[in-house]
Amino acid sequence: MSISHSERIAAPFAAVLMLAFSSYASAHSETGLHADFYHGVVHPLSGLDHVAVMLGVGMLAWLLAGKARWQLPLAFVLIMAGSAFAASFVTGLPWVESAIALSVVAMGLLLARGKTLSIALALPLVGLFALLHGYAHSPQMPVSGSGLSYGAGFILATAALHATGLLTGAGLSQLGQLPSLAISRVAGIGMSVLGIALLLGTLP
Repeated sequence: MSISHSERIAAPFAAVLMLAFSSYASAHSETGLHADFYHGVVHPLSGLDHVAVMLGVGMLAWLLAGKARWQLPLAFVLIMAGSAFAASFVTGLPWVESAIALSVVAMGLLLARGKTLSIALALPLVGLFALLHGYAHSPQMPVSGSGLSYGAGFILATAALHATGLLTGAGLSQLGQLPSLAISRVAGIGMSVLGIALLLGTLP
């Protein structure tokens, strides 16, 4: 039995969704246990919600092209860092986990729209996602050790994920205009479904 082109494209995303349903490990569950640069680097990589949105920012930045390729990742990193710092003074906001899951859904929809999205709309939305993810980082700040070292670690990991998303977009562009847009739309739809799965897991 032959496998169609669309099925080959969708297979990796289906695998991610199966992983999400079977063994989702939240990156926000071990409050105060991290204490150094290494754990700061590992933390953004330990949750599908963080990884999906940060990769998505890089891919979207590549699709929008021009200044978006540095403005979106830079805005995310700066706002996320500021939010993580500010969150140390504002705690106990409700529904943060659900809001972060919704950010995965929204990021997927932005990717699905591809080049039809304007940077004027993308930038504030990415900034909102950064606020949510930065706030979620704050409870993970170490009760001992260097908070600055931990913060530098998660900022570096975030930037690396953005760069990976940009490189993925660059690689897709080598396939030609139509295939790359088709793949970005499949990736966006898959990410939105992943976000819905995570959202269902965060509701009481």
